[in-house]
Amino acid sequence: TLWYKKITYDHFDRAKKQPAHVLKFQPIRGETCYRYFDAESFLEIKSSCTAPLGYAGDVMVSYSDYRKVEGVMGSFRSEGESNARGAGSWRTSPPASLAP
Repeated sequence: TLWYKKITYDHFDRAKKQPAHVLKFQPIRGETCYRYFDAESFLEIKSSCTAPLGYAGDVMVSYSDYRKVEGVMGSFRSEGESNARGAGSWRTSPPASLAP
């Protein structure tokens, strides 16, 4: 099963703090998202999506605290915010058993 009908390179974000490659993800169902990948590591650092159907606004998520688990890098922290009506902000952290 395919999740996306199209994924394209959108632009290079020259942000001073963290330059990134920006890809545009157009799903088969749902809203288009822009995902930002660090220019050096190519790890995803943030995403920006239109809020789901029924909400007006956007949802932004940033990813950090990458760690290698069984040879694969994964984000152990995500923070999000939304200007969509009915949504708010959130933050995740690893369970205490995985925290350094």
